[in-house]
Amino acid sequence: MDIPTKRDKHQTRTHSWGSWGLAGGLVVLLGVAGPVLSGSQVWAQVMDKVELGFPTEGQITSVGPTSIEVENRLYRLHQKLNITSEGGQPLGVQDLQIGHGVQFWLKEGAVAKIIVRNPR
Repeated sequence: MDIPTKRDKHQTRTHSWGSWGLAGGLVVLLGVAGPVLSGSQVWAQVMDKVELGFPTEGQITSVGPTSIEVENRLYRLHQKLNITSEGGQPLGVQDLQIGHGVQFWLKEGAVAKIIVRNPR
C-alpha cells in the first residue's frame, strides 16, 4: 500500500497531511481518554451495577441446597442470595418450603433475591 505523498517546492517527497493529521488527531484523543479497559472488565463493572429488574412470582415446587423450583421451573441460586419474609425479616434457604408463595429476582442468570409471601 502506498502512502499518499506530495512534493513541496524543493521537489522533496512529503506525506499528505490530510490522512496523517487525522490519524495523529485520533491518537491524541485516545491518549487523552485515559486507560482503556478490556471488554470483560467493562462487562464485570456493568454487571456489578445491574438492577435486578422486574420480579417473577410463583409457588415453590421444590427446594435444594443450590437451586429452587418455582412453578415446575428450576432456577440456580446466586452466591449472594438474599432471602427475606414479606415483613423484611431475613431468612435462610432452610426456611423455604414447598407451597410457599415467592417473589424473586434474577441476576446473572440465578435467583439473587427472594421475598417469601405471607399465606393468604
